[in-house]
Amino acid sequence: MTSQLGLRHLRCFIALAEENHFGRAAERLGITQPALTQQIRRLEEITGCRLVRRRPRVALTEAGEAFFVRARRSLADADAAVDIARRTSRGERGLLTLGVVPSTLLVPELPRAIRRFRETHPEVELRIREMSTTEQLEALRLERIDLGLLREAPADSEIASKVVVRERFVAVLPAGHHLATAEPFPLASLASEPFVLFGKSLNPPFYTRVVDLCRAAGFFPRVVQEAPEVQSRVSLVEAGLGVTIAPACIQRFCGQDIVYRTLDMPEAFTTIALCWRRRDRSPKVEAFLDVLMGQHEQPVPST
Repeated sequence: MTSQLGLRHLRCFIALAEENHFGRAAERLGITQPALTQQIRRLEEITGCRLVRRRPRVALTEAGEAFFVRARRSLADADAAVDIARRTSRGERGLLTLGVVPSTLLVPELPRAIRRFRETHPEVELRIREMSTTEQLEALRLERIDLGLLREAPADSEIASKVVVRERFVAVLPAGHHLATAEPFPLASLASEPFVLFGKSLNPPFYTRVVDLCRAAGFFPRVVQEAPEVQSRVSLVEAGLGVTIAPACIQRFCGQDIVYRTLDMPEAFTTIALCWRRRDRSPKVEAFLDVLMGQHEQPVPST
């Protein structure tokens, strides 16, 4: 019989127990008094005991008092469960795992967006994992992360993306380099220089972007040393192993013996893209994208 017990029965009983009056309880519930009376009778049939004394005034029986305590708790739990489900479906709570290429966090707009998301969605647990672009794409496919922040949007049928930042490239030279004070600074001036770069397998789209810029300037970079992280590449340039080109945000990483030069080349920029599974743009993903983009229809420029 208890399987026939519903939340409507509990709401009616609790209202009557708190009002001690059928008329006031019915008004509170927005139903007629006969309908309330019918609900209470049905509840007593389901429980198999008398819960309410009608005369001389409305009052709970001993069984009714015991039932009232548990009924109010059960209804509160049910209401909380409904609220949690609704907030989860709107992306207001739960777990969101974000993969990031470490250098993307040097762009000021991105840490600010992460902070805003945490402030506006306090019940969403945001976990951040540092990963290469290749690792992020694999983790997205395997559903190990929900979102990825990486350099250059991938051409992948399973992955959707949105460019969120456009960032200029800069040349990175050791202090004292003969080109350190050149003005303007064309990329072609680095044609004969040894380069410190990263391996293509780490981020094929970004590697292709760098190489294509060099080719557009009339040369193919002569790579003498590879290093996966941009901070490491800058340190190796500082050590005198060669030169490199890097996103402008790396200027926040200030080596004492390093010179940064803005390239005199309009197309010398890179992008940061937010990526997610094409089949799974969940409410939490939507919420993060909304915060990241803010009111901007175009990617945020970073210099």
